[in-house]
Formats: sequence, C-alpha cells, structure tokens
Amino acid sequence: MRRSFPPADRGASAIEYGAGLLLVAAIGASVFALDVPERVAGFFDTGVECVEARGEGCEGGTPAAGDGGQEGAQSAAGEDLDGVRPMMPAPPGGDDPYGSDGLGEVGPQQSINFDTIPSYPVHYDDAAAMDSAMDYESQTVDCNWFVRGMNRGICPEEQRDYDVATEAMIHAKAAQAGPSPQAGKLLEHYLNNSGDDYEMDVDDFMEEVPAFKEQFEKDQAEIGRSAVDKAKEEGIGPGDGPVTIPVRTEYNTWGRKPGTAEPMYGGDWWRGLGSFGYSQVGQVDVYPPDEPGGEWKYVAKTQPDIKKYYDWDRDSEGEAITGATYSEKELSRLHLRGMAQEFWVQGRGSGQFSEGTVG
Repeated sequence: MRRSFPPADRGASAIEYGAGLLLVAAIGASVFALDVPERVAGFFDTGVECVEARGEGCEGGTPAAGDGGQEGAQSAAGEDLDGVRPMMPAPPGGDDPYGSDGLGEVGPQQSINFDTIPSYPVHYDDAAAMDSAMDYESQTVDCNWFVRGMNRGICPEEQRDYDVATEAMIHAKAAQAGPSPQAGKLLEHYLNNSGDDYEMDVDDFMEEVPAFKEQFEKDQAEIGRSAVDKAKEEGIGPGDGPVTIPVRTEYNTWGRKPGTAEPMYGGDWWRGLGSFGYSQVGQVDVYPPDEPGGEWKYVAKTQPDIKKYYDWDRDSEGEAITGATYSEKELSRLHLRGMAQEFWVQGRGSGQFSEGTVG
C-alpha cells in the first residue's frame, strides 16, 4: 500500500494561490502559449491523427506518438518494473564511521571539505519514492477510434488530464509571478515531467523561515556538546591539543509541531514544501582545557542538508489548490499517466558557525 501523507506534506498540496489566479484561457491555446510540456501538447496532434487513421494503431490505449500507452509500470529510465520493487537503500552498516549521534571518528584538528561527506544514505521518503518509480506511466486510457472521433480525437479521460495539466501550469506560472514563487517553481518542475532532482536554495529558505534557523542553531549546539562528550570518552583530556570530529546526522522530519498537524512555519515555502527531512553535515572542533577542572570549548561548523520527496495524494478528492477545478487525485494522476513526474527536492546550505563551552 502506498504511504499516505497529510495533504500539506505531499508537495504543494496546500498551495493557496487564490481564486484570482484562475484566469484560465481556452485550454487548447493555453497548452502552447504557456509552454506546457511537449508531452502534453503532443497528445493533441496525436489524437487528431488517430481519428484521421480511423483508430488504426490507437484503439485500446493511448496513442503511440504520445508515448503514454506503455503497458506495465516503468521507471523514468524506461526499465520494466512490473512486479519488481526497486531495492531500498540500505542503512549504514557496522563499518559506518558515524554513530547514532551523527558524530564520526575523533582525529587531529583539521579543516574538512564538507563536499567529501555524503548525505545520510537513508531517508524516510525512500519507500514513497520507490513506489512512485513503479507508478510512473502505469495507467493507460482505453477508448476506440469512434469515441475519439466523437471527442475531438481524444478519449474523454485524456481530455480531463490535458485540462488539469494546462490549468495547473497556469497556476504555476501565475504563482511565480505573484505571491508564491517557490511553490510555483516546484509545481512547474512536476509538470515539466523530467523527474530530475530539484535543487532548492537552502540559504534562502533559512533566511525566510527563522523558525528553521532557530531549530538548526539549537541542534548545532547539541551536536557541539555531544562532540565534547565523545572527545572525553576517547581519552582526550586537559592539556591535549584540539581535535576534530566530522558530523553527518540522520534525516529527521521538521515542519510540524511534534505530535500535531500544526505547521511550524507558513508562507510560500510551506505551500510548496510542507514538512521535510533535515540533517546536518560538517565538523566540530573540540578544545580541551589547559588544566583539570577547566572549561571545554567547541566550535561547530555545519551545513543544513534538506531532502523531501515531492508528490501528490493519490486518493484526496479535495482541491489541490484553493479555487482550482482539479483535485489532488487528478493532479497525482498525471504522474500515473506519464504526463508529469514526482521528484526529490534537496539541497545543502552554506556552513553555519557556533561555539560554546562545557564545564
């Protein structure tokens, strides 16, 4: 069974662009004027061709030229995934240098290139991403040439998909020009159907969401204190030189108050991102006291690492965007049809510094 998320956690489920954005032009013209992905636009020409050919090669599925009538689930790369679920990433093994506290091995003081520290290999959205890969292009539309001929060359269900894709692209473009640029960019990336990872600007996010920056600083201080404890456990003591401990924590969810559905932030980023996985990557330098009984000092230098899988609720009949004529379920169906594609949102921010003392 596919994992179910609260609406605001499935990509831009709670985007409130406003009813004023519903300036929807004629569907056919909008597809081309607003640069809707070529795959969607191509269905129009293909449907007409099918009618002219009196259904030859089209009956029983989506037209071949639309490339959306492939049977069985496939990955974005085209491998046949029927009945085969891609292997989940394995959690770190016994030889992983990072402990459950996210701290690596104690070593001489050094400056670590953070680019050499890989992100944590497991994310709680991995199962949803694997299922999504199998779901892509898994649904086809079936109607004969006569039905197509009675409906301007396409099946009625296809027409609805085109209308949803077009209206959603209008919303995405309008949002970027107006109140919700980040949410609009994410929605457009979904509709562009590449499936490529989306690199978010984490520095911009931290600047616009002070609640997250506050959480980051709190967690960073805790990492610094834990690093002091680890140095002591490794036999580092008064009079010893400073040591460096690399950092790579697990992904923990952030965005809702613990145990509730209440958001911890709002605005444009919440409309597009919702809650997400968050980790810290970097190092802590620990300075022992010169004499027994003195204070230990730490200097933490870490980067925020954010990752989240962007998708839409397969079952929600509620409107995907305030004032929209389409539901989350219909927007999600574009992925199943191969007309849009779910994807990972990820990014690392600039290094943040903090220091403190431990008695």
